[in-house]
Amino acid sequence: MSWTKDHDLILCREVANVNPYTTKKGSTQRSSIWEKIADTLNKCSVPKFFVDKRSVRDHVGILVNRHKKKLRDEEKASGITPDEPSELDLALDTIIALEESADAEVHDADSGKKEKIESDRAKAEGIRLKAMEKLSETRKRESTCASEEDNSKNKRRRGSDAMLYLSQRAELNYELKREEIDVRKQQQEFEKKQMEVSYQQQIHIQQQQTEMLRMMHQQQQQSQQQLMNSQMLMIQQQEQQSKALMTLLEKVINK
Repeated sequence: MSWTKDHDLILCREVANVNPYTTKKGSTQRSSIWEKIADTLNKCSVPKFFVDKRSVRDHVGILVNRHKKKLRDEEKASGITPDEPSELDLALDTIIALEESADAEVHDADSGKKEKIESDRAKAEGIRLKAMEKLSETRKRESTCASEEDNSKNKRRRGSDAMLYLSQRAELNYELKREEIDVRKQQQEFEKKQMEVSYQQQIHIQQQQTEMLRMMHQQQQQSQQQLMNSQMLMIQQQEQQSKALMTLLEKVINK
């Protein structure tokens, strides 16, 4: 299947909506989610999709890597204003943030497991030492263990806070970019309306000029008609005078 921009946008929307990164990488649960995404896309009528879970997953990876490279190039470039982010760019930003948040959560969970193992070993060692050490030393060590356990909880809490921060940051960036696009659209619509008003004003002026020309032409025709009527009247008067003169001459001659 040939991927177009419309295919890419619909794919990224679906991935951001379903979020396969909530499951463990390489697990059957994540594989099932990718398969679900592929089935949803194949049901799309326009544009048509012919994909499976592997092709969908691989293409998302290609788009994400390409977008990350674009962001790195924009950061390195100096004196160049980056292009306005498209809807596809915003969707890829969301996918990257979701993936980073999931990686942070997995790392935090792995750290918690290691800490639990170390804590269990320390407790076992503590039980053995309790039988050999004095009561005062035992109480001192228990106090130290309690402090270390508090530190472990704080580390896990910081990991959860980091994941929450990444998620909130991704949502905030997405909303800010959406608002920026909305502002630009409103500005473009305003400029378009201004152009339409100016165009309508020009049309109105042209209509007024046309109406004035029509009225002038009509007045000119009326003036010409009045002049012709006057000339016809003068000719008729001259003819009447000529007839009267001829009649008078005939009477004189007959006498």
